[in-house]
Amino acid sequence: MEEYRELFENTKIAMIIVTDDTISLVNRAFEELVGYSRKEIEYKKSLREFIATEEEIKRLEYYKELRSKNPSLAPDRYTVDLKDRNGNIKHVLVFLNMIPETEKCLVSLVDVTDIMEATKETQRLLKVLHGINRNIIEAKDEAELLKGTVTILKNIGEYKDVSIETDSHKNYTYSAKLTEENENLGSLNVLKEEGIDELEKEIIEDLAKELGYLILSLRTRNELVLTEEKYKNIFENAPIALLEEDISKVLEHIERQEGSDSVGDIKSYLLTHLDECIELVEFSDINKAGLNLYNATNRREVEDKLTSLMRDILKEELTGIANGLSEGELRTRLLTLSGREKFVYLRWFLLSLKNRPSKILTAIIDITQEEVLKEALRKKIEEIKESLIQTIEVLSSIVEIKDPYTFEHQKKVSLISCAIAKQLGLSQEIVEQIQIAGLLHDIGKIGIPAEVLNKPGKLSQLEFEIIKLHPEVGYRLLKKIKPLEHVADIVLQHHERLNGSGYPRGIKGDSIVLPARIIAVADVLEAMSSHRPYRPAYPIEKVLEELINGRDELYDPEVVDACVDLINREKLESLFEPLFPLWGTYR
Repeated sequence: MEEYRELFENTKIAMIIVTDDTISLVNRAFEELVGYSRKEIEYKKSLREFIATEEEIKRLEYYKELRSKNPSLAPDRYTVDLKDRNGNIKHVLVFLNMIPETEKCLVSLVDVTDIMEATKETQRLLKVLHGINRNIIEAKDEAELLKGTVTILKNIGEYKDVSIETDSHKNYTYSAKLTEENENLGSLNVLKEEGIDELEKEIIEDLAKELGYLILSLRTRNELVLTEEKYKNIFENAPIALLEEDISKVLEHIERQEGSDSVGDIKSYLLTHLDECIELVEFSDINKAGLNLYNATNRREVEDKLTSLMRDILKEELTGIANGLSEGELRTRLLTLSGREKFVYLRWFLLSLKNRPSKILTAIIDITQEEVLKEALRKKIEEIKESLIQTIEVLSSIVEIKDPYTFEHQKKVSLISCAIAKQLGLSQEIVEQIQIAGLLHDIGKIGIPAEVLNKPGKLSQLEFEIIKLHPEVGYRLLKKIKPLEHVADIVLQHHERLNGSGYPRGIKGDSIVLPARIIAVADVLEAMSSHRPYRPAYPIEKVLEELINGRDELYDPEVVDACVDLINREKLESLFEPLFPLWGTYR
């Protein structure tokens, strides 16, 4: 048990256990990630409080809705932006793992801010180039070309200000001249607050050259010609693997089939002849990071094998294109040249030439390490869970050595408390918390002398004062056990009463946590309904009278109402016994 707790606590991966939006357990790495202490988080904060934007929250709520219908419909890994205590935004890889037979979810969070910033920058530039490419093809005149370029650079490129001057030059952060064969046509001016790096400068200069050529072409009514020069720098130097797939032969093959009864349009043909079309895809380029991904030293080693190695990925991309998509994302597996399996996240973009799909650009990130770690963590958490269950069972049964009645009483109170909690509509997370607290609520009685616990007659005032110590003893014991410290307060407060007349600390009202208020009612119900050495069991009518008379003053009114409703709908035996075999017989 100690070994697993140390693993959970000291791993560098941020981990939490959560159900719905309630965070019940966090480790040190998560505290460091968000800048809050566990006391500020556990049972006080929801996961959504750390999500950076409303859009992200809506996305996760949509995943949650899908997961409730069918777990396979929602992704179990995704990226999300978190905000820490100081408002800093962190890009995080999130891995979800539902704990079997519960509604608890283990969430592992890997801070990939640096990697994702680089990846986002690459994707931003790719989208800019793709958008400008499309604008170049569709522009009817010079004005439309320039207006569309400025719009794309502002909206997609995220530049603060953009202008294209064909007759004057303005002083911007970075300026590239529009030239064609040494003719100065003007300048492309962009402003970016956080600065422009060397790679971006090269791309802007290439774009300026391209625009200069196109302006002359439009002015002389020449055909627009798209060069691939602007992709070269970003493609070769990108920090992530990039592959360029030529689909020209696929489209040519489909066009040759026109007129055949079996072929309708490109979409229908692609969807019904995927395997045939995949064989016609040619890999036109792969960058250095791509060669490293496949463990290759040069293009020749991979170009003849990539079609077979990427068959599943190509299916996804061609299916997306057939359905009208120009980009998409995917999490999958791929094989290297040596046959090694890797887990990857990829994004693909459709590149067009002269208003016609031509190539697919695929960006791939290796997430193998995260996947392997996730599986190892899942196994460890299962082992930790099993050990925790055994620990709870052992602790609960310790009391049996001194008092068999208390042992059975704890089991029954736990079952009744869970039924009341469900009747109140509480989350599964809280129900499980109450279940554990119910099983351990009298654990402090191990510190009470057996002759007092098992005394057949009425207790003296001194003996009763000794009995009243057991919630405090139980609290101190559970506080020392890290996985159980979250139920310590419930155990401490289960004999407190709304008007402050309870013990051991005399707290009252909402200062008593709801789970303790539930166990208080279940405790009275079970104790009065069960036989004890010093008295027979009370009739159920007497028990109900006690609860109803104490409603508002001693016991939480909503909890009493839920309990009474459970009892009134059916007899106790028929209500509880089929659900909980440990319930026993009531008189």
